[in-house]
Amino acid sequence: MKQCLIEQLVTCMFVGMFDRDQSGQIELHEFQGLWNYLTQWRALFDQFDRDRSGTIDTSELNTGLLCHTQQVVSELLQLRYTASAVPYCFCTLW
Repeated sequence: MKQCLIEQLVTCMFVGMFDRDQSGQIELHEFQGLWNYLTQWRALFDQFDRDRSGTIDTSELNTGLLCHTQQVVSELLQLRYTASAVPYCFCTLW
């Protein structure tokens, strides 16, 4: 029962995220966006799961987060200092 409820909540969340026309359904182009989103998450999981065990242990999580945090910070700094002289607010990125 609990698993069924969780699956329903996740399904509703995805429909809400990708139902651009607010029809309560996902049309083909909206589904393509959902599929791309899931594919990106799967690729990220695979990057973290270095030993290909199908799980991410604390060491793999730590390494993955450090790597991606460093990449995000680098991208933010590059955005900030290669942009025009106009002040930039990092809070608009989130």
